[in-house]
Amino acid sequence: MDAPKERVPSEQYPNPMRDVLQMQNVSLMCALVDDAGYFLAEGMKEVAKGPDATVDGKPATVLTFKADKAAYRVMVDPKTHLIRQVVVDLKPQIRASGREDVEHAWMTIDYTKVEPDAKVAGAQFAWAAPLGARDVGAVEEEVAEAKSLIGKAAPDFTLKDLEGKPVALADDKGSVVVLDFWATWCGPCKVSLPGLNKIYKEFQAKGLKVYAIDLEEAKEKVQPVAARLIPDLRVLLDEKSEVAKQFGVSGIPQTVVIGKDGKVKKVFVGSGNEANIKAAVEAGLGE
Repeated sequence: MDAPKERVPSEQYPNPMRDVLQMQNVSLMCALVDDAGYFLAEGMKEVAKGPDATVDGKPATVLTFKADKAAYRVMVDPKTHLIRQVVVDLKPQIRASGREDVEHAWMTIDYTKVEPDAKVAGAQFAWAAPLGARDVGAVEEEVAEAKSLIGKAAPDFTLKDLEGKPVALADDKGSVVVLDFWATWCGPCKVSLPGLNKIYKEFQAKGLKVYAIDLEEAKEKVQPVAARLIPDLRVLLDEKSEVAKQFGVSGIPQTVVIGKDGKVKKVFVGSGNEANIKAAVEAGLGE
């Protein structure tokens, strides 16, 4: 869609542009919105001027912003009034996801070179899809393939766990089963796994089975990550992604909820689905 011709509030910019800029390029977002001060302070409980600081030997005015699960500092060049550096405290967000052992987590966005009113050549707007990129329509078709399993009998399989013991899905008929396809290199997977571990602990006494199915990785690489993120879950190794193919996995994490009758009830692709997965589990246990 066309970009707004004038500066407008941040919520009027289309996603994913809005969310990406808010997280990765705060200075550019401040230049685009109609009220940079309001944009920076929105949702914050406390805004204050901190002690002045230096960045690369040059003075900077410091503004601090705090909320229940967010906190960041903005260093502003006192001469140009442009942002020189942003430091975001990620600890509250990470701890909220279940990682209580995190002591410090900072993300720094450093604007080492900023040139106001710079001339922009048309060639700078040229864009070509990177190698390996896929059309959104194709991705949606792949997700549709996974969700086409809903209402059908879950494909049977047998995989070995980290101790080399075989696990057969057929043996869990009569139980609600959750399969989560993941890998240690997948950031969204690692964010969502603690929530899955939490769901299992809450409902295991009611017969819930949860398997974290790792794709194409060696046991030695999987074990330490699984021990940290999902200590209560049984991890299975899908060494050739053969089971993932059976379940139409094209992107991870993918979470499949199977009912007591052995049929697929829900398929979730991507992270951030903890509440929906829990609701699907509760519905399945109630059948």
